[in-house]
Amino acid sequence: MSIVDLAVAARHLSADLEEDGDAIADMLERVESMVLDYLERDEYEDDETPPSRVQQAVLLALSEVYDKRDADPFTPAVVALLIPYRSPGVF
Repeated sequence: MSIVDLAVAARHLSADLEEDGDAIADMLERVESMVLDYLERDEYEDDETPPSRVQQAVLLALSEVYDKRDADPFTPAVVALLIPYRSPGVF
């Protein structure tokens, strides 16, 4: 299950899904993979809704990648949103 829907991601970026959909989908997949690695999770199951803070972190990280193609998506704000969902004792 995806953490953030592609249409939501495109709306967040104020991007045209028809023009930039493939690029946004690639970036979103990469950012979601990085977030799941950070959280030490394989995925969110189909019946499991990702927490809103995790969804917001994905959108913020996606903005970094979309705006600054080579930027590190893990800004302090993204990390602050994700820390409560990370395994205890892992920093």
